[in-house]
Amino acid sequence: MLEPLDRCRRDSTLFQFTSKRLRDFIDPNHLLIQIGEQMDFAKLVAPLKKRHCLGFGRPAVHPEVIKASDTLTVACCGGLLVDENEGLAVTGFSSIIYPDYPDHVSTAITADKQITLTFDEALASATASSLLNAFVYRIDGGDWKKVTGAIFNEGRDQITLTIGDSLSACDWAQVAYGGGPLEDLHGLKVTGFTTNIYPDPPEHVSTAISGDKTITLTFSETLKGVSLWRGNFGYRINAGDWKMPVSATVGGDEDNQVIVTVSESLSGISGTVYVAYHGA
Repeated sequence: MLEPLDRCRRDSTLFQFTSKRLRDFIDPNHLLIQIGEQMDFAKLVAPLKKRHCLGFGRPAVHPEVIKASDTLTVACCGGLLVDENEGLAVTGFSSIIYPDYPDHVSTAITADKQITLTFDEALASATASSLLNAFVYRIDGGDWKKVTGAIFNEGRDQITLTIGDSLSACDWAQVAYGGGPLEDLHGLKVTGFTTNIYPDPPEHVSTAISGDKTITLTFSETLKGVSLWRGNFGYRINAGDWKMPVSATVGGDEDNQVIVTVSESLSGISGTVYVAYHGA
């Protein structure tokens, strides 16, 4: 059961015939006084109120008294707790509870210049400027740069970052969060992190003889802005020698094919034609 917090005993005079309050005997620069003036502990009540029965049970410790900041220590001195059968007492113990901080759980490239970060719970809102200043990125181990955009999704468990560089041709990218504006609905901060992203390369899906001297390689996606050198490819017929093709160019209706032109006629051959790609 959750009862209203009684502030009267804290703020009223200590006893009759005196005007002194408890606060008058405490150093105004005491650390706890400073924390109390800077933080609104009343915000803890709303999200935790639904976890308490309104009219049944023993009064619980009020959420404003226990703040889930770093750790919570629970101590039992022993003597009261015994088992049911033999009457053996539970020995004293101290148990430390660590708050469940919000975690970054995944990173994905969602567009040519966009990266989406996913968290394990909804986060509190933050200003656009604070989000922009909280993230940096770099491509293929280059210089760190600021992101150009950062927005929450509707559920506020994802942040989509917009960057100034294309991700389509990079080998890997890094995003770093230095800490600061991100926190969950209870005020627990997201710790700083660095995450690596490896783009999914296009995959070769099929090979076919498409003409008397041409072989077509088809890939899973468009090959944009690709400059090919014929030396990256090799071919051979049956168990013959490997040879360099005459040319290799990107083509197809969706620019997702490579047309390899060879010097021999492929019409009516018996056996197998092998094609190899050696990478850039």
